[in-house]
Amino acid sequence: MDLFQRYTRLEFSHPEDRPIAIDGLMERLTESFKTQSLAGLFKTFWGRCLLWQKADGVAPLKKIPHGDHTRKVPPTWSWMAFDGAISFIEPKGGQVHWNDSEIKLPFDHRTQTSWLRTSHKKDSMAIRAKALDFKITPIAAESEAFISLDGCDALTGTFSKCVIIGSEKQQTSNAATKKHYVLIVKITSETDGTTTCERVGVGCLSGKFIRFDRLAIPVVIK
Repeated sequence: MDLFQRYTRLEFSHPEDRPIAIDGLMERLTESFKTQSLAGLFKTFWGRCLLWQKADGVAPLKKIPHGDHTRKVPPTWSWMAFDGAISFIEPKGGQVHWNDSEIKLPFDHRTQTSWLRTSHKKDSMAIRAKALDFKITPIAAESEAFISLDGCDALTGTFSKCVIIGSEKQQTSNAATKKHYVLIVKITSETDGTTTCERVGVGCLSGKFIRFDRLAIPVVIK
């Protein structure tokens, strides 16, 4: 996480080089961790890797445009898709139950570590999950409801869905007070029974702000 935070503060002549320049290091780290990786996401630490956010005190993140030499565009769930400094929401170790049962990561059939190689050009990079409605009241305390939006475009359109990445381990049975670490997504298309979304932010919400009384919908986050 510290490495990624430092890396996103570097300046590149061409922003589209950002996801490429770190690829060799990602490969070496992937081999050292004995895991799989994809666009800044290590499978072993997938939950923590997804909880990146715009760093404090910096301008809203901007999506990196498709360049002349771009081989593959990173997905919106990856910080590599944006230009700007990031930080991470960092839950304490051992205190989060990661939502492995409802999050399907795009690592199937991936034998190489670099997602930029020609052999991976047509591989899906989408995360499949279930999205829920949520609602934040104007007087909600930050300790109960914290949301960080990625960029200015996140403020337009509907982004009233959240995907639970992990939930606080808590002895109490009161679901309303349990904290949930979430991705904020907005629907971009609904075709042939598939609801496609893109990430627009991240947050930490108490259960009382998430509509568990409504049916969760399957989504594809690209």
